[in-house]
Amino acid sequence: MKTEKQVKQQKENLEHFKSLKNEAESKYDMIKLKIGQLLELADPLNDELNLADSEVDYQKRGKQHYEEKQKEHLDTLNRKKQELDMKEKELE
Repeated sequence: MKTEKQVKQQKENLEHFKSLKNEAESKYDMIKLKIGQLLELADPLNDELNLADSEVDYQKRGKQHYEEKQKEHLDTLNRKKQELDMKEKELE
C-alpha cells in the first residue's frame, strides 16, 4: 500500500516536472523567436551604421587632407613673406 502511494506520488511529481519542462521550453521558443525578430530588425540598422561609419571615416580623411594642404600653403606664404621682408630690407 505504501509502495502504491509512493508510485502515485512519483507519477504526480513526474507529471508536474514534465509540465514545468514544457512551460520552460515554450518560453524558450518564444524568446528565441523574439530574438530572431529583433535580429531581423537590427540588420538594416547595422548596415546603415556601417555605412555611416564609412562615410565619417571618408570625411575625416578628406578633412585631414585639406588641413595638410592648408598648412603647406600657409607655410609657403610665410616663407614668401619672410623672403619679401628680406628683399625689402636689402632695398633699404
